Amino acid sequence: MLLQLSKQSQTFWILISKNVVSSAGLLEFLIKSERLLGRNVVTKLHELLLDLLLQHSFKYEFSKEFITYYPSVVNVIIEKEDDGLFWKYPLLSKFSVQIFPTPTLAARLVEEHNLLVNLCACLEHIFVASSGEGGRLELMKLRKFYLITIHVVEDIEHVIRNATVAKFMVRDLLWTWFRILSFVQGINPEKRETTFHVGYNDFEADLPFVVARSIGNINSLLVNGAFDLFKQDIDDNIQVPESAIRLTYECLRAIMSWIGFYDSTSIGSQSQQLDLDILNFSEWPNIFYDVSTQEIYVHSPLHRFLFMLLHNVLRRCNGNVDMFGSIRVGCRPHGFFASIMEHPLRVRVFCAQGLESDLFLLQFCGASAPPDLYVESILGCFGLLEYLSLNLEKSSEYEPDLMKEMLTLIIQVLQERRFCGLTIQQSLRSALNVTNFRKF
Repeated sequence: MLLQLSKQSQTFWILISKNVVSSAGLLEFLIKSERLLGRNVVTKLHELLLDLLLQHSFKYEFSKEFITYYPSVVNVIIEKEDDGLFWKYPLLSKFSVQIFPTPTLAARLVEEHNLLVNLCACLEHIFVASSGEGGRLELMKLRKFYLITIHVVEDIEHVIRNATVAKFMVRDLLWTWFRILSFVQGINPEKRETTFHVGYNDFEADLPFVVARSIGNINSLLVNGAFDLFKQDIDDNIQVPESAIRLTYECLRAIMSWIGFYDSTSIGSQSQQLDLDILNFSEWPNIFYDVSTQEIYVHSPLHRFLFMLLHNVLRRCNGNVDMFGSIRVGCRPHGFFASIMEHPLRVRVFCAQGLESDLFLLQFCGASAPPDLYVESILGCFGLLEYLSLNLEKSSEYEPDLMKEMLTLIIQVLQERRFCGLTIQQSLRSALNVTNFRKF
């Protein structure tokens, strides 16, 4: 009856919204009532609440109660390990899209009521519940929370699309976000099988890519937010904004922490070095990788994040900025380059393909690393050191094909310039500058 009356009289509609807001505890009860009432009644109630959202004062008060209720739904889904409860309690799916994409409202909820903190906490809670030994996210556990995971990630994306909120996250929640990315980093590791064909469930195989795509959208918004402060002064002295430098610093720290904790093969005896001292590690470490026996990480959002940062620096600064020098003066991070290039290189060895971000990181590391050690690392990762020694006794039937893939990769690293962040003219100018420099 209230629904019908509110549609007939605008004045009555306003009166209802004011009374609901002014009645202590009523709005909270209406929001939580979906757990107590039947489906048909809940549907009518939500229809009424959606109409009342047209009143700005009501929408703000409703939103405050909504974001307080939000984590309780996530918690009950995790506790019962029942993703179907997401549809049983439809308030989140119906009202998130009414609240979070609204720029001014979302920004106010972030500043005054910790909206972004709560959403990130919900996502981290899901990932903790989906992790196994050592804190690694496990696909079989995450699939139990597929719907709520995608919903929370998309809600964060809606909120972050506000430039003011993106800057807030860069300023106050950066390490929290990188901790979340570290969960996803290395999810569903692959291992080459040579004895039999392995079949995959389409749903399981698709889940990490769906999560990674949504998180990638958030990463892009954060990087753009960090570069909103980008300025070029009158003298054309290129400056990288402090927020972008801090973002890069935290990203490097997160990558090295992940490598040291999860992947002790990456940097040899330096695997426990969990801070940016690696940026001063001038020695090129020995990297051991056997594509036939060791796992490969196709999903690496921390590496993708670093790609976005470096790509933006090169594009906006025409390749004239030493980002690592901005972070730590005088660093010669050969050890870091060896570690960073290993994971995109493993992907190419494993499946002869890679994303543009992988190729970019290989090019970036190749431009800064000692050429002989860089090529030797590629040979070692492809397992072709013995093959090129012409020791035919240890050769295998796969080595000629691997040699072809390796040469294709090296040619791409040397010639491909689509992903370096520069125009064709800028790339040619940069190449001429390098050539002239080497003459001296």
